[in-house]
Amino acid sequence: MADQLAGFAAALTAPLACVIGFTIWGDLWTGHPYMLNCFKGCVATLLFIATFVIAAIVSALAGWNATLDRFTGPVIGWLLLSSLLGIVVGDTCWLQAQQLLDTRSVVLIDALKPGLSAFWGFLFLGEAPTWGWFGAVLSWAAVTWVSCEPAAKEPAPAEEPEATEMADSFAASSERQPAPRNGDELVLNGSADSSTQRPGSSETFRATLSHYSQRGTGYVYAFLNVLLDSLGSLITKQHGGALQPWDIAGIRFGGASVLMLLSVGAASLFAYLRPDVIARAGGTPIARAGGTPQRLRFYQFPVLNRRAIGLIVLAISLTTFLASLLNNFALFKIDLFFVSIFGSLSPIWALVIGLCRGERATSRSWLGSVLAVAGVVALIGLS
Repeated sequence: MADQLAGFAAALTAPLACVIGFTIWGDLWTGHPYMLNCFKGCVATLLFIATFVIAAIVSALAGWNATLDRFTGPVIGWLLLSSLLGIVVGDTCWLQAQQLLDTRSVVLIDALKPGLSAFWGFLFLGEAPTWGWFGAVLSWAAVTWVSCEPAAKEPAPAEEPEATEMADSFAASSERQPAPRNGDELVLNGSADSSTQRPGSSETFRATLSHYSQRGTGYVYAFLNVLLDSLGSLITKQHGGALQPWDIAGIRFGGASVLMLLSVGAASLFAYLRPDVIARAGGTPIARAGGTPQRLRFYQFPVLNRRAIGLIVLAISLTTFLASLLNNFALFKIDLFFVSIFGSLSPIWALVIGLCRGERATSRSWLGSVLAVAGVVALIGLS
């Protein structure tokens, strides 16, 4: 029972660490989201290596078992596979979905993750339903309801609530990179010159077709992220039980960082050898805070001052390092379904942080938060 309560506490604290981290780095990152994924993976890997070294030294001094027998080839191979699925491919799919869909649509698809986790846990881990699942479903529904609340219309563009998404995913950065408005978008929004767009014209038809094709592709990417992320967690729980939380996170993020660094290096080399091709391809428009827009490609690191880099590293230590440790610890103490449910509580923690910063919440947010907390209490009490 004590282990289970510790797992609940760790799973409940992980999204709080993510929300605080997202709040710290805010608009500081001005580069491409893929480079952010690579950078935070590298920083987190260094922190996990440092944790491993410190733990090894403490174990040796205390006379505990400090052997490396737990690092077997099959275990490392399975964790690298989970890294490829959940971090490299899964996060990339999530990023693409963010660029093709609005936040509410992505959150709606992301709400499928606890259900998939429950299915995988029941099918492969023997995690049978308990009375605690009623509380989990209540929290799940309440959080989804709060997350899909329509944003209030304001004359000036407002920041998206950065903590409506989980750790290892980078919602805040990708949402701050609006795609350039093109002719299709102008037609669909009614912003184009009416003299150039006639009702029923071929341009309007192509614009509508392009719109639905884009949204369809976005939904595919969003579902792939949910599927691959839940599979990554399943593989980790199946094969990582003999390792410490920092061992698991170090292998997963280390493997993902190596793959992303290789892709960044290959792209940089290609850009050096074939600059004419890269020039025609262009880059992703990045709106600098207080500056003019620039075009950065996924392999280019933005120009940041020391303060910004320091704050981003601090945020990474919370969102990617600490949250991953807590999630990995909880993964082997409670059901996979419960870990996924607690991981989806970011909007509730975001509401708490917002209140501390003087922000006002709607009655829908308050009601949803109360229901989510009631679900958590029921989940823990009935488990």
